[in-house]
Amino acid sequence: MCNVLALTVNLHIQFIEQIERMEKYEFHRFPFENKLFTDMSTFHKQYFQGNISRNYWTYADYAFTDFVTGPLTLLHSLQCVNLVKPIKELHTYVIHIIDAKYVDRYNFPSWELFLHFIRRNGKLIIVMVGLELPDETSNSEICRICVNSGKKLVLESVHMLYHDYVTSSAYRRPTIVIGFHAELKYLDARRKYLEAIRAQNCSLLLTSKSKIKMEEHLTEIRDVLGEFVKPLLETENKFRSHRPYRDFDTNYVFYRNAFLIIYKNLHNSNMSKKCALITYRGPCSSATYNNFFHAYLCHVCKLPNQGKLQLCNGCNMIAYCNDHHRTMHLVEHKYICQAIQKIRHKNLLCNVPRTPLQEFFNSKNKSITALSEALGRKLCDYEMEMIVWARLCNKCEQHEKLFTCPVCYSVSYCDNHKGEIDKHYGIECENLALSVNYAIKYMDRSGQRETYKFDQFFDTNKWNFTDMGATFPSVYNCPSWELFLHLLGKRCKLLIVLIGSNVPLQGLDFSICSCCEQSGKTVVFETYQMMYQDYVASPVYKQPSLVILLDFEFKYDVSDKMCLMAIRTQNCPLIITAKSQTKVQDHLFLVQQHIDVS
Repeated sequence: MCNVLALTVNLHIQFIEQIERMEKYEFHRFPFENKLFTDMSTFHKQYFQGNISRNYWTYADYAFTDFVTGPLTLLHSLQCVNLVKPIKELHTYVIHIIDAKYVDRYNFPSWELFLHFIRRNGKLIIVMVGLELPDETSNSEICRICVNSGKKLVLESVHMLYHDYVTSSAYRRPTIVIGFHAELKYLDARRKYLEAIRAQNCSLLLTSKSKIKMEEHLTEIRDVLGEFVKPLLETENKFRSHRPYRDFDTNYVFYRNAFLIIYKNLHNSNMSKKCALITYRGPCSSATYNNFFHAYLCHVCKLPNQGKLQLCNGCNMIAYCNDHHRTMHLVEHKYICQAIQKIRHKNLLCNVPRTPLQEFFNSKNKSITALSEALGRKLCDYEMEMIVWARLCNKCEQHEKLFTCPVCYSVSYCDNHKGEIDKHYGIECENLALSVNYAIKYMDRSGQRETYKFDQFFDTNKWNFTDMGATFPSVYNCPSWELFLHLLGKRCKLLIVLIGSNVPLQGLDFSICSCCEQSGKTVVFETYQMMYQDYVASPVYKQPSLVILLDFEFKYDVSDKMCLMAIRTQNCPLIITAKSQTKVQDHLFLVQQHIDVS
């Protein structure tokens, strides 16, 4: 014990001399295929001690392990949890070191080890955030191999607490957040601190000097963020420093980064699995990507591109991940882009707060009408979605410098309200993520539908249906109507008529179960692109047993009365569904107003 404590004192005295020596150390020989290593001892032997044969360590040996423990710990952790791949894929890799200390600043040049894994012409940015360090920005000298490969190693030191940093103008979005011996339990604003880390939606690596400290980190995170926030790995670190430090808690010594914990992110692990954004892998053409619009995804590939999307420089309302995808969509987009600029210049592009909803949708309808008149045609569904669901701060409605939820990619906040995003996580975020994933999954509407067997669903009755205001979901879900076919008697026919101005005109043939076939039952679908009052007066009209309005949107003009009058003449039940209680009340009021029913 005495010898180790004496070594601690001597290393502290030698600190400045050894740091200056380490800063001059060149890492151009790393990594060599023939110099394998599995822990800090073998790494030290291969890359520092080399061919020198001795059975003792000098002060420089201890200092070297302390110098390189940071980047080696990160590399080791990422390899253990299979997260190494993004290192070589990203052009810019940003690491946030929270609660940064002077020792982190002294060891900054060692991050060239990690830079060697970055792609050619790539950049590694180390952002050190903490109250111990002054503000600083600098580029590190790197080896000639990195220079020739166009790589850069950049330091940004920020003198502030982490939750203040993420809302500051200096903020950079991280690829990973690291806390080397960060003392979470001593932070006065620990909830803000941890919620700020969670909002980054990236991996978190925490190291500690002992197993007890590691368990304290785990407990602290569970207490603040919930028991379902679970790490990918918690273990002893094979690449800890071998330099002893005086430990005033135990009155002995500790070694930096002795234990490690790594999280994929700080979200509920069950929620993270359900909310992970899926990747579209089907055919990429206007027939697929124009099926829906999403303000925070590339319109063509439906990927967020790490939040770095290029807005159209004409209308600023649609985004792309690169110039190639922007050019792909330009053929369809250029005309509405010009029209948006034209009506915006005439102050016809209405922007009102999203509440009250009726005023919001009325203003959007005015914008859509103005655009339709400017284009001389009706807007496509995705073009109307561009107008209705524009990029806006969820709090104040402004559209500049927005920070998007990194889980659902459906809500954003401006710099002034970025902290509000923590209140958004939960069931609302989960449902929005599910909505986006559903739209991406079924983007290719020409593909084969998922099929289900309904041969166990039986009863005896007779039904006929007319679905008004039908859209793609109504058509796509047609096979589910076999459930009602089972309610009919033998040798009966179920006819579903889908009517709407946007209903797809396409074949709807599909097979029914063997029980229905043996009973002589059939189901037929007909689709018509017209208003319901026009359908009733047309030669293709068929008398319905039931009229259904599935999430129907009334236009609040004279056509509503004509439509409802046409429905009344059918003298059959009417079912109306809506997405909210407010919509139900609106529909009831409209029906009572136009056709005087109670």
